Amino acid sequence: MNYSLVKVPELLDKSFFEMNKKEAQAYLDWFLSIKEGRLELLDKIVSKSNKEWVLDYKPSSLTPLYTWFKTVVTTRNKTEAEKQIEENKITGLLKGHIDVGNETFTDETVSICSDIGMYFGEVLRKEKDLKWSFVLKPKRYAEYAQPILIKKGVQIDLNPRAIIENVARKILDDTCREDELVKLYNVWKTYF
Repeated sequence: MNYSLVKVPELLDKSFFEMNKKEAQAYLDWFLSIKEGRLELLDKIVSKSNKEWVLDYKPSSLTPLYTWFKTVVTTRNKTEAEKQIEENKITGLLKGHIDVGNETFTDETVSICSDIGMYFGEVLRKEKDLKWSFVLKPKRYAEYAQPILIKKGVQIDLNPRAIIENVARKILDDTCREDELVKLYNVWKTYF
């Protein structure tokens, strides 16, 4: 498969934790500007191999999407430099006691997770009247500056890309449930 990669603009290609409010807003604006095109690409690719798939933003569309997703998640070996960077991030008592692993997702898988995250988020957004936004406090918040879904008056937010990356890890570990995306959708819709 030759899946077109998500290309973050050079000015925004940095750690989210290094972003200020202006940069986080620019990243969100860029994310929203590419969303439709990325979803069209996802639709085109999934439609080729799964005739049941329809990009209609209905929860039922998550079933054929998940069926396709399970067949395309791949990894590659990490370079020694990548492993060293990850090990250097570990501090304190944990240093030397956490295995950073030898594999990581391929760039294609990262882009697919991003696109499926957009779609998963849009399915929820349309049904639950959510809004794409970002959070800058506290600074150590796991979703700091990233595109997330929020709802006024609700104390929870959702990073769909992170959710889908977790699903990809579960696919590789063979620990996913039957119809994982629909089950996750049903859980998240109750939070909003």
